[in-house]
Order: sequence, then C-alpha cells, then structure tokens
Amino acid sequence: MGRNRTQPISSPRRCLIAGNYCHDVLIHDDVVLAETLGGAASFISNLFDGVSVSYNLVSKVGSDFAYSVHRDPIVVSDCRTTLSHAHFDSRIEGEGQQDRVLKRVACDPICPSDLPESRFDFGMAIVVGGEITVERVGNWWRFAALCLWTFRLCFGFLMGL
Repeated sequence: MGRNRTQPISSPRRCLIAGNYCHDVLIHDDVVLAETLGGAASFISNLFDGVSVSYNLVSKVGSDFAYSVHRDPIVVSDCRTTLSHAHFDSRIEGEGQQDRVLKRVACDPICPSDLPESRFDFGMAIVVGGEITVERVGNWWRFAALCLWTFRLCFGFLMGL
C-alpha cells in the first residue's frame, strides 16, 4: 500500500498565517514570574517550524518589540507591541473561577494591505487579541484558496463584533 510511483510528488503547499507576536507577562500575587514571547504568531510558527511546514507570516509589533524571531514582523513605529498580563492571585477563594485576570494592550491590527500580493493554498487568521478585525477578513479569500480562522474570530462574525 505505497504511493503510486508514477505520480509526481506534489510540491509543498504554501500557507499564509496572519497573527501578532506579543509580550506575555505572568504575575502571581503582584510578583512578575516570567516575561516571554507570546501571541498566536509565536505559537503557530514554532509548531510549523517543528514539522517543517512552509509558510509566510504576517505579524505586527511596536518599536518596543523585545524578541528575536525567525520571521520578521511589521514594525509599527508609533505603536507598542501587544502586551498581555496574566494576573494570578492565590488570595482569591473558590474553585479557581476567578483566579486569573487578563489585561491587554493591543498593537495595530493587520490590514489587507499588509498581506502579500501572491495567492496561497491555505490562509490562517490566528487571532487572539484583535490582530485582525472582522471587517478586514471579508476579502481574505482573495489571498488563499482555503481559509481557516480561530474560533474567536468566527464568534465575532456570528455576534457581529
């Protein structure tokens, strides 16, 4: 049950990913435990690099971006990089329902003009913190034959956000 050897091996599929890098800060009882690279762009690029998937990445950061990454983001000089603070407080009683508070400052969203002119086999809008607004996804189909969006963005479509 092997591959038919007379068929040519197909070329790698081209994938377009759009989502921002961010600065993640973990805080426990008002003490900073960790500051690290975060954001959907960071997570999916690490995954794709690990399994050797070919992709183009579009991400925006501010001039304060603090990390070295394999795919250079678009630097917006008059913005700050998306910042996510996760506050964990051991003093809160209960079953962990209110033990984490997220605070976020967002960089500029990704616009259609930020995306490459070429067409891709797959397009992924991996939004977590408002990187792509619902209004700007309308013409995403012109960039990719198959488009995948995160649940958060799909939910925004359904709710009219």
